[in-house]
Parts: sequence; structure tokens; C-alpha cells
Amino acid sequence: MVSEVDGLTLISKEALQRVYLSHQELGIKGLEETRKNQFGELTLEADWEAEEVVIKTFEEHEIPITIISEEHGRTELGDEFLGILDGLDGTNRYRAFMAGDTTARYGTMLGIFRGINPTYDDYLTAGIMEHPTRRLFFAYNGGGSFVVNVDNGRQNSIKVSSIREFDDKTRILVDYYPSDYEFHRVIIKPYIDKLGGFNFRTLRSSEAHYASLASGEADLVFECTRKGNLEIAVAYGLVTEAGGIMVSPDGDLGPRKYFEFGQNEYIPIISASMSELASGFLRHVR
Repeated sequence: MVSEVDGLTLISKEALQRVYLSHQELGIKGLEETRKNQFGELTLEADWEAEEVVIKTFEEHEIPITIISEEHGRTELGDEFLGILDGLDGTNRYRAFMAGDTTARYGTMLGIFRGINPTYDDYLTAGIMEHPTRRLFFAYNGGGSFVVNVDNGRQNSIKVSSIREFDDKTRILVDYYPSDYEFHRVIIKPYIDKLGGFNFRTLRSSEAHYASLASGEADLVFECTRKGNLEIAVAYGLVTEAGGIMVSPDGDLGPRKYFEFGQNEYIPIISASMSELASGFLRHVR
């Protein structure tokens, strides 16, 4: 008999794989801006369609879930679960990839939580479909984190790195690049200014940062709460099941309520392979 978590994981993987097929079929048309999102802003067709595919998948399976997404806003199909969805995280990287930058990474992020007012620890399953690399990352509560090659179906478990000590060799990914975004100026830049000589860079995509951390390709990720924390919520299950941690300067994200924590303010978030590493980072930048 398939458990509730296993069943939701299978449906989530199905949804993300369907998004990948839709993304491939769209091609250059995915760059078109013909629809308006919940804010009345024009959105990329690829972003809108990714969310549409996920929502329709849950509708078809009659899952009683309320989905919070960047473009569609709140979609109510039921009240047993909460879905967190970012149709296309890394829009600038998507544009770059379509312009010929084969190193650009971006993807669709989806997480499911128990109840419609969950804590971060209430995650049931989490997944990222990284379109350019054709890799599907997923995790489920108590079952670990994995990556699947969608071309051949090959699946491997993934783990965070074993790095404990914070020093100039620590592989750090920071959600930062010169821009006019307030959170970059107010929160991110003051930390960056204290990392001179350290090994940090940005991939300009939260999904790429968290996938890299969960698979041991990076040791620490730094960003802050913003825009509903969609990426942070999805990443929590993936990073936790891979053996990592996600904390704010005030402690673990786990017991925080999704709808109450950092929804209207910028709070630094440190994700790392080990608690000692996160502590070392905080000691250095404070």
C-alpha cells in the first residue's frame, strides 16, 4: 500500500516531469509575455505554463491542496495540504539560456506541506526540476533526497558535503548581484562586504543554489526572506533530507510558521551542510 507521503511524492514528480515536457515544447515561445499574473504584471509564458501544468496535475489527481504560487497567487483545490510553487525560478538565467548561455541554470520548484498553516518542519515532499541540466531533484519526509536524470530515469541519492569549518575554502553561494533590489542593498551587501578573500559567487538562481548545496556541490548558501519565501520553503525539505540545515540568525527554520515568518521583512537565511559551518559564517560576518 502506498503511503500518503509516497503518493504525494509520486504526483509531485509527475507534475515536475510534465512541466519539463511543456518547457521543451514551448521553446522560444516561452519568452513571450502575453498574460498578466496576480499582480497585474506581464509574465513569461514559460513561467505561467509551468504553474498551470502543476495545478492541473493536482486537479486531475483530486488532491485537496491549496497552492501558493508566484504568478497565479492562491489556488484552492482543498484544505488538507499546502503547496508552494515557483513556476520558473531564475528568470534572468532562463533568458540567458535561451540566448545561448549553456551554463545558465534555472528551474521549477514545488513543495507540499501538511495542513494549510504549516511550519517548515511540516514538509511532506519537495522537488526542483532543473530544466537546462535535465535533472529532477526531490525529497520526501524521512526518506532522503535524490536526483533523477529525466533522459534515462537513473536515480541517485544525494547528500550535503561533510565540511564543518568555515574558512576561505568554504564554497559559498550568495543570492547577490548588482541591482536596485532593496534586499540586496540592505541585507545581502553588508554581509558580502565582510567576505573579502573568501570563496563566494552567485549563480543568480535560488534553485541552483539549493540544488548545489543538497548535492554537495556547495557548502553554504546565503540569502534572505522575500516575496513570500517560495524558494526557501521548497528548499527546506530538500536540504534537510540531504543532511543539511537552514537557519536564521535567531535559530532553526523548522518550527517557524510559513505564513508568519519573514513574509513582510528581510531576514537573513543561512543554509549549510553542518550547523558548525553556519555558526562559523555568522561569527565571521557579525
